Amino acid sequence: MKKVMFLVPILLSCTLIFHFMIVILNVMPMNPISNKYKKEISEYMEPIFVQNWHLFAPDPVSHNETIQVKIGFESDSKSDWIDITNPMIEEMHKNYFSPLNRMARISSGIISELTSEDDLVIDYRKKLEESERVKEKIKKLDKERDERFQQNEAILYRFGSSYAKYLFPDKRIANIELRILRQKNTPFSKRDNRVENPWYVVKQYKEKEIIENVVPIL
Repeated sequence: MKKVMFLVPILLSCTLIFHFMIVILNVMPMNPISNKYKKEISEYMEPIFVQNWHLFAPDPVSHNETIQVKIGFESDSKSDWIDITNPMIEEMHKNYFSPLNRMARISSGIISELTSEDDLVIDYRKKLEESERVKEKIKKLDKERDERFQQNEAILYRFGSSYAKYLFPDKRIANIELRILRQKNTPFSKRDNRVENPWYVVKQYKEKEIIENVVPIL
């Protein structure tokens, strides 16, 4: 028993060191190490640990985003579009020590990965496009971007399927359809304006069969 108690702090320390090493490699500028292990780092970080730093940038986040799902049942009926992002965030705000604090980050991480691209990659692409001799490098960047989007789209459908099972536990669900919506934030100078800005669709995904091998999210 004493040996176990002695090993626990060591194991926890090693776990924390490993975790923060991966986080540092993920957020630091692109370098030979992070580039070589980009796939492994991405698989570890996304979507739970991914962090959007725009809140602390000179240009803070200018919009809100949310995921909506439309659920098709085996009876051929369909639900309306259901917001599956904001309700979880609202529940998280009621208790910051609940598991929802981490789970609510899943949808925001997915949205960030599907609707944005790293600023360093964008700058690198612009520099490459200035030269006609680097078309292969641009193709490689495009291929990596498409692979990353496909991975995150698969995560999005797993998240949507899990939420659909939570919403309708007693119904036979056949398929789901997903979309990402965006709403512009009201500038601080117009904070007294009580009119809510409209939501608009930025990405629409095809209807797919529900993923069976996931459990309800709650």
